[in-house]
Amino acid sequence: MSTYALGVMVSASTLHAVLLERTEEETVVRFQRSRSRGGMEATDLPFDEPEESTPGIDDEPDDVTIEFGDSGGGDDLFLGGEFDEFEDEGDDFAADPQPETWNFRSALDDLLEECEDRGYEDPEVAFCTSASDVDEVELRLPADESGPAGEEGSTGLPLPASRSTLLGMLEEQYDGAVEKERVGFVPMHRTGDGRQRVLALIARPGGSVISTLSEMQEQTLARSPRARFLDTEVPLYLGLARSALQLPPDTAEKTILVRAGTDNTLVLFMEGNTLRQAEQLPELTVEDPAETICSRVLLLQDEYGMGDVQHLLLAAEDSEEMLADAFKSYFASSKVRLLRTHLPNGEAESSQYLAATGAALRQIDDPDFGPSFQDVDLLPATCRPSPFRIPVGWSVPVLLVLLGVTTLGFVWYYVANANAISERRTQLRTLEREVAQADPEALERRIDSLESAAAQYAQGLNVLDELLQGSNKWSKGLATVTGRMNSVQGVSIAEWSPAGDARVTVSGRASSRPRVVRLAQELGADINSLTFTEVRDASLYDFNVTVPLDTTKPAAIEYWR
Repeated sequence: MSTYALGVMVSASTLHAVLLERTEEETVVRFQRSRSRGGMEATDLPFDEPEESTPGIDDEPDDVTIEFGDSGGGDDLFLGGEFDEFEDEGDDFAADPQPETWNFRSALDDLLEECEDRGYEDPEVAFCTSASDVDEVELRLPADESGPAGEEGSTGLPLPASRSTLLGMLEEQYDGAVEKERVGFVPMHRTGDGRQRVLALIARPGGSVISTLSEMQEQTLARSPRARFLDTEVPLYLGLARSALQLPPDTAEKTILVRAGTDNTLVLFMEGNTLRQAEQLPELTVEDPAETICSRVLLLQDEYGMGDVQHLLLAAEDSEEMLADAFKSYFASSKVRLLRTHLPNGEAESSQYLAATGAALRQIDDPDFGPSFQDVDLLPATCRPSPFRIPVGWSVPVLLVLLGVTTLGFVWYYVANANAISERRTQLRTLEREVAQADPEALERRIDSLESAAAQYAQGLNVLDELLQGSNKWSKGLATVTGRMNSVQGVSIAEWSPAGDARVTVSGRASSRPRVVRLAQELGADINSLTFTEVRDASLYDFNVTVPLDTTKPAAIEYWR
């Protein structure tokens, strides 16, 4: 737990944020901020008052568009037939397309920057999303599996089964996609036939919070916030109600919590510290007349068989006092209280910050509020902060690593070159000492000896050249023929083949007949054939001669033999 935390409530059109700090004596509100989807501060925006009706025309009752939940008692409700025709309208409303996901990164960046300016750097952030972004499914355990309910604690009854069992039941009863890590469970009171119930809260895919956190984790110029959990309104308001009432365990006192907002109205029915029923009314908002809201709550109370209610907690984003007066007249036997009055600085603040305050209270270590909240977290693991957090994006460490590797490479190269230079200098100093100690006359004698040896090697190489040159009769004969051809000119060789141990046959072509005769004379060759041919108006002579080879050995070879 932290001593300070930032609670953020995100709905379809607004964002409310509260920074709380736990001091030694109490929990203090440091600041509250509200931002609309368009980017403007939404704290002081007035709501439109309902227009007056036209004179002479009676107003239609505002409570005729009532919808009923799926569970229990709807057919036996008085005046039930008058509302049957409106059930289809509720289905049409539910089929409306969902609004586009709101990415509130800019607003969250501003909040984190303001926290830092006030000295609360990098606060832990607790998110809450509206009930309209969560699907609710009531799970009922089979009668043969409904054992003892267990003792009620500060958060109500315990879960009647393990999480894996409840997830298996949810997959059988829920048709949509389920991300197992984004499902929360809230225990409920038993049904009339003794079956245990659990309210499953299923986060819909995506959402404003997940979209914003995912984008901020990919940013490169700043780090993502320290998001701790993502709660929703039902368990969060249950925790606030428990902390406000402080009822003893296993009490039979009943409570109704009504939260009237600009988008919808949420009604929670509790028995003791345990949820009995949750109802979301998208057709009712805080802009509707207070009598309409009160009458609808009365109908739901009768529908769910609540009986007498001892406590009624109220929260409204506007006209809260007027709504409280209306509930006091409708629920005369109940104790009507404003929920915000039980929160830090609640007397001076608006109820629109209740959810954000509740999320922050759940995060900080406050003994008056912390034990009352249900452990519900719809935040996926991919959006949770890493335990190894750095104050920059991922690209900066990569660049630093590359810079470090490059620096180490240059350092190693410098050290290697310095060592090589040092070794060479050591060798030079050794040579300098040897030269300084050497006798100049001895050096001259050594040089003369080397020059004499070099002269002997050169002379030997010359003798070796004389021995090898012309030692092969074939290479010597080829050299003789090509040399005579160069002197005659106008003659080319086409083929060379041996004609015995000391003769070769040479075929070629000449530009004139006298050149062939001259070549044969210089080589001492016999002319075997001479053929005239004409190529492109030019007269050419193809010849074939037999040339004798010189088999005498070089004088150096004869000498050494």
